[in-house]
Amino acid sequence: MFKKSLLVTALCFSMIARAQDTITVMTYNLLNYGNYTSYCTSSNNNASVKDPALKTIMTYAKPDILCVNEISPSATYHQRILTNVLNVDGVTKYARGTIKNLASSDIVNMIYYNTEKLGYHSHRVVQSSVRDIDLFRLYIITPDLLSGDTIYVSVMTAHLKAGSSTSDAISRGTMARNVMAYIKNNFQPGNFMIMGDFNLYTSDEEAWQQFTNYTYLQYAFVDPINKIGNWNNNVNFAEWHTQSTHTSSNCFSGGGMDDRFDFILTSKDIRDGKKAVKYIPGSYKTIGQDGMRFNKSLTDYPTNNSAPEEVINALYASSDHLPVMLKLMADKTLDISEISFAEYFNVVNPLKDIVQIDIKTLRPENLRFELFDLSGKSLLDKNQKTTSGSLQLNFDVKNIPSGFYILKVSNQEGRSFSHKLIKL
Repeated sequence: MFKKSLLVTALCFSMIARAQDTITVMTYNLLNYGNYTSYCTSSNNNASVKDPALKTIMTYAKPDILCVNEISPSATYHQRILTNVLNVDGVTKYARGTIKNLASSDIVNMIYYNTEKLGYHSHRVVQSSVRDIDLFRLYIITPDLLSGDTIYVSVMTAHLKAGSSTSDAISRGTMARNVMAYIKNNFQPGNFMIMGDFNLYTSDEEAWQQFTNYTYLQYAFVDPINKIGNWNNNVNFAEWHTQSTHTSSNCFSGGGMDDRFDFILTSKDIRDGKKAVKYIPGSYKTIGQDGMRFNKSLTDYPTNNSAPEEVINALYASSDHLPVMLKLMADKTLDISEISFAEYFNVVNPLKDIVQIDIKTLRPENLRFELFDLSGKSLLDKNQKTTSGSLQLNFDVKNIPSGFYILKVSNQEGRSFSHKLIKL
């Protein structure tokens, strides 16, 4: 019996280990990739010249979800990114979404994804004023798929109207309003992200307010880094500026880094990990931005050491925008909606030196808190009594190495639930 119990425990931890994963999300404006204009020509913006630079960037960032703006609507160029940039040097795991372009624009959006971690469900256009805003619905590949338990992630990629005029801001507001109405009318709240080149100068704009202060707050998005304000030409946001990588202009916009145009916003469910997908705090990053580029180019003095030199040069060569990225933790054990004896449970996650827990039970309980590593080894075992139903406690874990762990909470009747933790 003892050996059988150990075997079952080992199998459970094995399934948990395989079910958890980290997903790197990235958005990038490719600057008229494959779309030639009077100012972005085959001489100064040729796709064959850009491909090696993009390959260097993607090899460095290793995105699992990559959303791009400003790519030609021609399928040739969408496939070219797969062939020349992503599926190279023996890599074969990337696939792309479909192309719709209901707005008949010269530049469109696309999603690329890691098929080892994600599956493709569907593609919708949620609005087509000025340019399409695309919603790609993905699902996370876990062992739970075998039992029909699917974790969906809905990814929207948007390129809002450019320009600093009042009419441009109104157009951006209309596009954002259309998006939010579509989501509210067609989906339940859940794992949603919207990302791309928003062309916003300030958080006072209607588009930002629509995204983050929507009338139905359960659908509203959040800025993971909470950097709200007047981003344009404001040194206080230098660390988060994404445009422009050049001080002089031809195909590239000039003037140096002074705008936060590119964003990844998440739903509150992703921020809080309510639906088995959680934003990893501290993972939001503007690649190539060291905070010392204000009104400077990416390669100006002082030396930009935020990424390897070849990556900085590739960013400078490929676009006048910088890519933005974040990481998600995907794990069914994050979903704690089926706790039978607790009315409320929250744990700070990821954690550093302390496990901070708030729990409110339906009645006074004698609770046991156990912490395991993924091999099943017990690292902590504490008993606590809730006299009023509510309990706040901290456990010291500073001597435990970084990694994934399982927190098991059980009561005196043997009912229990488990929660995945990550220690930074």
